[in-house]
This record gives sequence, structure tokens and C-alpha cells, in this order.
Amino acid sequence: MKLGKYSIPEVRKFLVAASGILVILLNSALDEFAAYLPDPVPGVITTVVGIATAVGVFLTKNAPLIDAAGDS
Repeated sequence: MKLGKYSIPEVRKFLVAASGILVILLNSALDEFAAYLPDPVPGVITTVVGIATAVGVFLTKNAPLIDAAGDS
């Protein structure tokens, strides 16, 4: 199965890498600017970091299943 010109395992690898970059950047931004942000914003950033982490873990944990989908 293809998504455009990319296979599912290739898309999975990209999503895991993008999730890692997002987590690093958001964590860094929260650490630097939390004191200057309005009250709900640090909580929202923390939520996004948690969701991005969960996506990365899900995609990595299920890698054999996802890779097998790329074989068909």
C-alpha cells in the first residue's frame, strides 16, 4: 500500500521523527517562556507534548504491524 509515492513504513518513520522534534521544541519553549505565558498556555503545551509522545510511542511499538501493511 502506498500513500502517494511513499510506503506506510516510510510515513511511520517520518511521523516518529517529527513527533520527536515537536516534543523537544515544545519542551524547550515551555521551559524558557512558561513564566511569560498566560495561565492556560503552559497546560496546553504540556498536553500537546503528551499527545506527541503518545503518537511516537504508538507508532514505534506497532512498527512490525505497520511495516507489514507496507508489504501488501
